[in-house]
Amino acid sequence: MKKPSIFLSMLLASGITLAQSNNTSDVSQSGSNQDATVEQSGVNENTSEITQTNVGNEATVTQVSSSQYEDNTTFSSIAQTGRNNQATVDQNHDGDLEARAGSLEAYISQSGNNNEGIQRQGPNGQMGTSLAIINQSGNNNFASQDQIRYGNEAQVYQSGNNNEAIQAQDINMQPSDVGSMNNAAIYQSGNNNSALQIQDGWANGAVAIQGGSNNTSTQVQKAWVSTAEVNQSGNNNDASQDQSGSLNDASINQFGNSGTAEQVQTSGAGRTGASYDPLNLASIDQWGSDNVAYQEQDTPGGDIVLNHAIISQNGSNNMATQLQNGGSNYSNVMQHGSGHTASVTQSFIQP
Repeated sequence: MKKPSIFLSMLLASGITLAQSNNTSDVSQSGSNQDATVEQSGVNENTSEITQTNVGNEATVTQVSSSQYEDNTTFSSIAQTGRNNQATVDQNHDGDLEARAGSLEAYISQSGNNNEGIQRQGPNGQMGTSLAIINQSGNNNFASQDQIRYGNEAQVYQSGNNNEAIQAQDINMQPSDVGSMNNAAIYQSGNNNSALQIQDGWANGAVAIQGGSNNTSTQVQKAWVSTAEVNQSGNNNDASQDQSGSLNDASINQFGNSGTAEQVQTSGAGRTGASYDPLNLASIDQWGSDNVAYQEQDTPGGDIVLNHAIISQNGSNNMATQLQNGGSNYSNVMQHGSGHTASVTQSFIQP
């Protein structure tokens, strides 16, 4: 076990926390019943790195920054290998948020056995950004990331075993708060996948890519420059995207096996000025097996024409439904081979 200092080791062992102005903590543990807790706060940079190998693992990091400088980074890295892993990181800015700046960065890497995850970041001042990445491989995975304003980016990578991943951006804001530029991505490969991403903010982007095994993905967005995308390849797919707000855009691709996809979009004002185009637009592609698809659109938003939905299914029990409402609508359903059925309902509201 690497010991940065006898004093630090004593503090960690006794549960006493560290707080200083320009903090750096490096904890490396190897073998048996690890546990590590680091608490940092200060006006400059906070840095924490924890490495745990084999058996009890668990790490908790809490960092509070009072930085007023854009170049300052509050940084946490946790790497866990083998056995009962678990890691939790909390990062935020203290005091008058509008006077705070600098980035929050947190990384968790877990390999083997009972994994978990969970990182919480923000809120930031308007000059602040958040980046959170969790990488899990092997065994019971689970990950969760929660970010609040302003520039948020969250990524989860899971490979092998019981995966699940949940990401939430700008969900716990006060009614008067302005939301963020949010980007969330989940990549899952192999075994029992599942993914959920919820975003509320100003400009959102969400991607979930699942390759193989029992898939399932749900993405919910509430902001007006929305886009969402799901890409699943193989096995028991399912996917659902629910958008609301303004410009919306969504896409689901599922290639093979049990299919099912759903997209619901609504809208309201938007466009004029800088534009940002679509007011709704959706697409579903499924090849092979039990397909089913459903799309529902709405608007009116400003300067309408769009709506637009396209479903394309190729082979097996097909079925498709598209409902469109205000806007100039357009629909395209193509189904090849097997059970077919399609239903389209359109209506147009004169501006």
